[in-house]
Amino acid sequence: MDSQTPDLPAVIHALEQELTLPPGFITTLYQEDDWSFVIKSHALVEALLTFLLSAHVANHDVGSIFAFLDTSNPRTGKLAFAKAFGLLSPDARRFIRDLSELRNKLVHNVSNVRFTFAEQVAQLNKQTRREWVQAFGYGLHAVGKARLGDLDAKAQQHLDALVIAEPKMAIMASVAWLALVIFSRGQNKDLRRAMDRLADILNDEYERKQLANLAAVKTTR
Repeated sequence: MDSQTPDLPAVIHALEQELTLPPGFITTLYQEDDWSFVIKSHALVEALLTFLLSAHVANHDVGSIFAFLDTSNPRTGKLAFAKAFGLLSPDARRFIRDLSELRNKLVHNVSNVRFTFAEQVAQLNKQTRREWVQAFGYGLHAVGKARLGDLDAKAQQHLDALVIAEPKMAIMASVAWLALVIFSRGQNKDLRRAMDRLADILNDEYERKQLANLAAVKTTR
């Protein structure tokens, strides 16, 4: 590792400071149960959107106004502003919109505290599975394209299978990639280097999961 490149703790610390999150919020996120993971991941995405919009208008004093906007309202939500300003790709907006819909579904019924990704994925039909992969594969597909360039059919198939097999990791990768996209727009060179390191970490995790997935397929033959 380049001595000038921050390691993972530095990446996390920089993100938590920039977003005024409690220390350890991101570190412990992946260890949360599935219900809490979705709720907290959505909260992190909301903070990222507020930061993005405030930075774009070059006035962090309006952050409190953006913070109170709905996330995915197509007319007056944070995503509506992000789209109007041309700040996020359609893939990024789809991920945020679907994560917001999943979060809303979970918080509106107390029985959903028992939510698990395994049960959710098992209930998907052919159409909803395709939609799930398109939305929550945002980060893994971005990492794959960053590493491999244009994805051939085989690579795309492996990535799609990984999103279904490891949905929690796929969503975490998508949140992390969204942070990379947002903070790489800024002028803070140290933070951009930290986010470049995060891209490397995601690449490594992608390759590790891909190899594990391929090994599992071979053992079942």
